[in-house]
Amino acid sequence: MKISAVCFLALICVQSATGAWVKVDYEVKDDDGMPVSNAVVKTRTQRDYLVISWTQTIKKDSYISKTDKDGKASCRFRCHHGNFDAYVSASGYYPEEFLDLSFGANYDMKQDMVMFPQLEKKVAIRIRKIHNPVDLKLTNGHITDFKCPLVSGEYAFDLEVGDWVSPRGKGKERDLAICVEAVTNDSIKFMRGKIVFPRGGAYREKLIQSKHFQSVYNADTSMVYQASFPFEFYYDTRRHEKSYCKMPLEKEDYWVFRVREVRDAAGNLLSANYGKVYGQIRIFDYLEFYKCYFNTTPNDTNLEEKIPWLQSYYTTPNENNPEPR
Repeated sequence: MKISAVCFLALICVQSATGAWVKVDYEVKDDDGMPVSNAVVKTRTQRDYLVISWTQTIKKDSYISKTDKDGKASCRFRCHHGNFDAYVSASGYYPEEFLDLSFGANYDMKQDMVMFPQLEKKVAIRIRKIHNPVDLKLTNGHITDFKCPLVSGEYAFDLEVGDWVSPRGKGKERDLAICVEAVTNDSIKFMRGKIVFPRGGAYREKLIQSKHFQSVYNADTSMVYQASFPFEFYYDTRRHEKSYCKMPLEKEDYWVFRVREVRDAAGNLLSANYGKVYGQIRIFDYLEFYKCYFNTTPNDTNLEEKIPWLQSYYTTPNENNPEPR
């Protein structure tokens, strides 16, 4: 939570402070820009007063409102230091959480008050439709069992099985290959190479930020699928620090990939499987995915995974509990 220097001074010095009534006007639209009616908006104040001591209880509150036919809803609440967030849910849409919303606030030392030059705020919100969720094969992230020997060579990985290809593991399909050039001794650990899709490729984009859904709905078949992605890693074991690290995917990236391509004699694509990797993918002594989803049905470009606890949102609204546990 970001607090200005003025507010921080108020946290330390003020014995009491008076807030103001503020108003938030929400406008909720879908990913096509159309208004979403009957969406439940839960506004959550992060505090209801300035904190004098770190040992004091920080009380929070929440307010429920509902959008009209134009996708609009309003909420009024007493605001003492400006920070709030919103949680939006609607039938047939993914719930979305919007954090770190705020009103500008200044502290008036003479009046011993927090002053809000702006008492009304308009917040535009986009939520995304649940189109056609399917059960995607999930290769869990941060799995240290995916050991990649730290020696030079090529190591093939089966995304559906989530294991190295035989004889190193149980996998059979060479969905991607780790081509490694490695040097290790008592003082350094150095690797470079590339991740290759032997029969397919991937395109790379920035993440769509969302708490529950973090990349595309469908694979874009018209994109240029790149066959390989380089990486490089240098670790100084004496200082226990990474001097240099460049990996194929970082926190704000994702791949949509195509594997197991079958083409005719003219090179036309006949069949392929699609999937997505989002978040970090790293190669150290092992292969590390953050999240990797794989559609096991050939030629199905749908990458919208079915999330069990979101099942009720596929068909029915949940006004009494707009924020899932």
